[in-house]
Amino acid sequence: MKDVIAPGAVGAMELLSAAPEDRLPLELLPSVRAGSLDGLNGIAAAVLLTDGTFHEADPSEYGYAIAGREAGRAALIGAGLLPAEEADALRWST
Repeated sequence: MKDVIAPGAVGAMELLSAAPEDRLPLELLPSVRAGSLDGLNGIAAAVLLTDGTFHEADPSEYGYAIAGREAGRAALIGAGLLPAEEADALRWST
């Protein structure tokens, strides 16, 4: 693993990143983690990032927090912990 952010006092989540740093820079991981914590809504989880992408000109920490939150919510829907209808509210759903 390239980087690990272990669970802290604010939540029971472990973030593991196997994403290449040229696809997801390490400095953006705290934003992804913060968003994931929000999206998981207190559910303990281990999160493995396998890939990512960013635009060198204007990466936004806020954007990565949103992506983390949406991924957390999608994981809860996939696990049956949120109703499937919640998927319609995700930004990436069509």
